[in-house]
Amino acid sequence: MDHRQSFLETTSAKRSTCEGRTRDEGPNLVKRQKVRHGENVESRLAVELERDIRLRHINYTVGWICALPIEMAAARAMLDRIHEDLPTRGNNTNPYILGNVGKHNIAMACLPAGQYGTNNAAIVASNMRRTFKSIRIRLMVGIGGGVPGNIDLRLGDVVVGDKVLQYDLGKNITGNRIQRTGTARVPPHFLLNAVSKLRAIHETRPCRIPAILQDMHKRHHNMAGYVCPSLDEDRLFRVTYDHEGSNDCKNCQHPLICFIDALDECDEEQVREMMTYFEGLVEGAAENNILLKICFSSRPYPNVNVIYGLKLVIEDQPGHGQDLERYVERNLRMSSSQLADNVRSRILEKAAGIFIWVVLVVQVLNREIARGRMSAVESRLDELPAQLSELFRDILTRDKDNVDELLLCIQWILFAERPLTRSEFYFAMLSRLPEHQEILAAQDLKVTNECMDRYVISSSKGLAETLESGFGTIQFIHESVKDFLIKNGGYQELWPGVGANFHSLSHEQLKQLCYSNLVACTRLAFAKILTTTYLESWGEKRQIITEAFPFIEYSVQHVLYHADAAAKHLSQDDFLIQFSLEDWALACS
Repeated sequence: MDHRQSFLETTSAKRSTCEGRTRDEGPNLVKRQKVRHGENVESRLAVELERDIRLRHINYTVGWICALPIEMAAARAMLDRIHEDLPTRGNNTNPYILGNVGKHNIAMACLPAGQYGTNNAAIVASNMRRTFKSIRIRLMVGIGGGVPGNIDLRLGDVVVGDKVLQYDLGKNITGNRIQRTGTARVPPHFLLNAVSKLRAIHETRPCRIPAILQDMHKRHHNMAGYVCPSLDEDRLFRVTYDHEGSNDCKNCQHPLICFIDALDECDEEQVREMMTYFEGLVEGAAENNILLKICFSSRPYPNVNVIYGLKLVIEDQPGHGQDLERYVERNLRMSSSQLADNVRSRILEKAAGIFIWVVLVVQVLNREIARGRMSAVESRLDELPAQLSELFRDILTRDKDNVDELLLCIQWILFAERPLTRSEFYFAMLSRLPEHQEILAAQDLKVTNECMDRYVISSSKGLAETLESGFGTIQFIHESVKDFLIKNGGYQELWPGVGANFHSLSHEQLKQLCYSNLVACTRLAFAKILTTTYLESWGEKRQIITEAFPFIEYSVQHVLYHADAAAKHLSQDDFLIQFSLEDWALACS
């Protein structure tokens, strides 16, 4: 509400009644003041609004009754201005809060503390009517109670009653039923007409209630508890819910949502068993009035058959295309131009709804853009295959630089016993270098997480990423990359020299890197840390060694795992003969 406009209207109303006031009602303290030329009108009005306003009993035309003090506090906060108290008349025992909302002057009263019911409300209303004889609108405002009906009403809904029926008046009839005998009280027609007008306005305009509550909180900072609570504090329950009596909801049943991702990584038999299990779980939950929802995520194969459920194909959803457009718009590094618009449109057309294809193509085109080869962007886009497997092959084979590094990167991601952290991956890749031991001996290699993440992308040619959740582990950007390399035999096409023993040869190389790192780190740690630093416990020593040599923990724990995996096709006799139990035991301790 516009406070300035309301103030001017009220001032005008009071000025018009000034001449008719009586001596016993006291002087009217509100006077029209001149506004000098050039004076800031808004600042003057802001000062005026802070001043107390004193009217006469005859000026109040709205009576407002609350049953509870908290209801009256909320009502008081809705007033545009608070007026000065007026002297009581006769034996009126009601204390009043006086104020106005817009041009309506309101007298508010509350029922006596701890005394409720219709009798007390009638006494308060009678006293108000004797004191404020001009009241023509009478309102009962507060937290309402009622009997559930066909209309879904909840605590917190705003209800404007156009008629009220006292529900507890009735008589017993056959069938243990109660026939209501109370009659509905209908307000005057002018109020019903006003309600109809307000409802029509409310249907055609945005709801003002949130803005009104926000304005109330700004003006009354101590009333933060009166604004709309968050979902954590205000939980909605079904009408049929059997609530366990308590002061809070700690023992209440909560809805449970279970999300199961990547069903396509399981074989078909495992998927069928899983679906059968969860269907039984849902049925049992429904029988016990527990709201359990389960969402399965999978690529098209294997086919997931759910008896009772809703199947959504992401590519068919309207928002999927919008997500693709937003991704291309935000990530393709091309300024606004006709060329950029054409490239974006062609990316979306060629993608056929496959998000990972868009991600990879945008990376490829951004590399061309970074090299300043704007004229080659369209031709490069034409060259990129539409099939994911062909796109992976193009990405991995087009650039012939650092092929050995790419192979080792893929081997670590495919065959590590567990996902490596960014620091483990970075130093595991360093362990292939001839100067690896000298780098570790220097102990001054300061590498930031950002630098290691960039190395993950460059060494994998954009097909791997750092997972930010957890410990920052390394993984392929999509499960389809792994499928291309293993299931589709992509590694044999890329590195034909490894042949059918790709798994064993990979584990053999990872074993050798783990062992050389284990020996180098253990001897360096013993020479530089354990003999020169005073530490009270082995726990402190282990922490310092792990920080200095991030890859040592994995090397110690899994060197024999890789040896065992390689032993399926490659003999490990020579390795076991030269294996240093002393170094391994020292590292394990």
